[in-house]
Amino acid sequence: MILQAKSDFDLSLKKSILIGDKMSDIQAGAAAGVGTNIFFGKGGCEGPLSPKFTFVKTMADASKFLINQSLPSLHNK
Repeated sequence: MILQAKSDFDLSLKKSILIGDKMSDIQAGAAAGVGTNIFFGKGGCEGPLSPKFTFVKTMADASKFLINQSLPSLHNK
């Protein structure tokens, strides 16, 4: 699905953000080359090796994380 969206909409996956509520979502994002993967939920990671991701408990936390990540690039413009 991620690769189909990349093709259909000419997306840069390296510059894309995936927010998922299952570790399989995060693993799919990492495998596809999504640059920022955010795991949203109560926690807990199944599977032997989890790809790099940011964990947030609420969508408000996800928003704060994304704003903080974008601030350096906004200041460099």
